[in-house]
Amino acid sequence: AGGGGPGNSPGNGGFFGGNASEDNGGGGAGFGGAIFNQNGSVRIYNCTLTGNFVTRGLGGSIAGDAGANGQDAGGAIFSVRGNLEIYNSTISGNTSTGSLGGVTFINIPLTLGEVPATKSFILRNTIIANNGPRECGVAGVNIDKSGSRNLIVQNDAGAPCQNVVSTNDPQLGPLQLNAPGVTPTMAISETSPALDAGDDASSLPFDQRGI
Repeated sequence: AGGGGPGNSPGNGGFFGGNASEDNGGGGAGFGGAIFNQNGSVRIYNCTLTGNFVTRGLGGSIAGDAGANGQDAGGAIFSVRGNLEIYNSTISGNTSTGSLGGVTFINIPLTLGEVPATKSFILRNTIIANNGPRECGVAGVNIDKSGSRNLIVQNDAGAPCQNVVSTNDPQLGPLQLNAPGVTPTMAISETSPALDAGDDASSLPFDQRGI
């Protein structure tokens, strides 16, 4: 998702790639293991995202001179300068070599003095769990956040995702067909804090199984 700075040219890693040293290239960035959104509009309805990952590139290192590692975030979803909507979905078991293994939403200026246009991040009736520390994070300016009744176990303390109804373990089952559904899902148990925790006003007419 982003290149590192070239060797013999210190710096130049850009916003996300690692800066180079005098003799070693910087590492490339790793973002959006399932979905990478830049400047676009993405809508995710009734989806399960699991088993995705991002890995940052390592800077070169010889003769005591090292380039910087790239950055990484959004093991499942990374959105930069775009719009993102997530409804009635499950995001679990995604990882990053950093700490943001679930969802990352960023709206940042790309040039000095620029004011980025307002972008929207809507998150409703969604479970984000088991993606490591800081599973969901937001950064930047001019972000229109809207959400309702989300279960996020390890939200980013500094810049969290919105409208959390519970931080308790949702007790997700394995990814499998759960009758009478026709799509593999991660079912919740009868004692899950996610049971009947959604917002009826913004719920979709069908669940992830198509029921």
